[in-house]
Amino acid sequence: KGSEVGSTFEELAAIIEKVHLSEKVGVCLDTCHVWDAGYDLVNDLEGVLEHFDSVIGLERLHALHINDSLNPKGSHKDRHARIGEGEIGADALVRVVMHPKLLGLPCILETPNELPGYKKEIAFSMLAHANLFEYYGFVLFNPPFTTAVSLGARFLWASCVLKSDLGGLP
Repeated sequence: KGSEVGSTFEELAAIIEKVHLSEKVGVCLDTCHVWDAGYDLVNDLEGVLEHFDSVIGLERLHALHINDSLNPKGSHKDRHARIGEGEIGADALVRVVMHPKLLGLPCILETPNELPGYKKEIAFSMLAHANLFEYYGFVLFNPPFTTAVSLGARFLWASCVLKSDLGGLP
């Protein structure tokens, strides 16, 4: 986020280096936290990923938390926003989800929401899926699924995570 230990890629790398069996440690990149820490996902996603790779290594990146931010870049706060209702914006988040270096990573939607808001964000994931189809020319799942992990949006919905902890996916 910017106000805590581990707010820069360099600090995360230093923490990982101190861990016994550090080869077992991975990173989940949270779009709101990265943005609020000052990394420009909107205008320089490629540069952010190159910097992450040079400091930590993309091989350590195991998941993405996808959310917008209520705050301007570098604000050093942690105030998640619904997709498209914050400073990062839906277009930039689609670029994150669709980036070739990030394909295959699970994306966990982590936004403040109620059921009507999740419906809107599911529509967003379908848009990302359609964009991927247009870009790559194929899809791996049937679009009506909303709690599935897909190549396109690759979102693991919060309800899916909660229900899986209780003994199975919906």
